[in-house]
Amino acid sequence: MGAVTQIARSGPGMAYCTWYAVKTGTGRIGMAIKTGRADTAATVRIDYDSCIHCGLCAEVCKGQPLIMAEGRLKIDNERFFGCIGCGHCMCVCPQDCIQISGRDMSPEDVLPLPDKASLPGYEQFYGLLLSRRAASAIFRIEWLSPKRLPGS
Repeated sequence: MGAVTQIARSGPGMAYCTWYAVKTGTGRIGMAIKTGRADTAATVRIDYDSCIHCGLCAEVCKGQPLIMAEGRLKIDNERFFGCIGCGHCMCVCPQDCIQISGRDMSPEDVLPLPDKASLPGYEQFYGLLLSRRAASAIFRIEWLSPKRLPGS
């Protein structure tokens, strides 16, 4: 599947986005939500000519400006905080028809997933995880074994 090994390449909060990208076959991951401060919502642009109104973007939308209404995708920046600029919708869109700008986010922040042949193996992933002081000090790493990783 690849999603578990991709967690090492993404940032905090991106495992969910990566899992969706692998599940939907879009082959894209986003960057971690940046911590810049903003007093306005990010701008969401949708190419409605390409949109198939599948609802995946609305399903993963964290700020919830993307909603499905009467079977069609709608943008409502008045809901809650508006677009927080997480980029999850750009990652999961099978038609690549969503762009976000503002709140430190841009379409250039979405990166392609590496091909399966270049994914790190268990030893590389485990070594990276152990090298992170926060991970090795806070979590008990024993739960991670090659038998628990998909594709092992």
